Amino acid sequence: MKRGQTLDPRASVLRLATGVESSLTDTGLLRLRAAPIKPWGPLRALAWLLRVPKRAEVELDAIGTWVIAQMDGRSLNQLAADLGQHLKLSRREAETALADFTSMLVKRHLVDVVALKPLGPPAEPVRDPAPRPPTSLSPQTTSP
Repeated sequence: MKRGQTLDPRASVLRLATGVESSLTDTGLLRLRAAPIKPWGPLRALAWLLRVPKRAEVELDAIGTWVIAQMDGRSLNQLAADLGQHLKLSRREAETALADFTSMLVKRHLVDVVALKPLGPPAEPVRDPAPRPPTSLSPQTTSP
């Protein structure tokens, strides 16, 4: 998904990003590890000095593990509905929770949002056609 791209939640799905490894912990929760980050040039030395981790790693709770397990091609709309039903949330609460969770994973490059059918460009505003000639009901100007 590109920044600023408009998505249709009925035609967009979540999927693990390429290079992401998933594993279960001893407690049955899911751990996601992103592909290694390879800084170059002067950023490499700066990353070493600041002790920047080489890869993002996130251990999800039970709800996050459930959401990732449900990413089997369901649309974002359907996933929000299932989450609301699973946690007994209103539709709006489920959509907000899913949006926050998804944005956190997207920022860490752990999941991608894939638009199955892209939404077209926004419709152009309707413009008034060329000026109309005066009608018999409109006041007419007469010249002497």
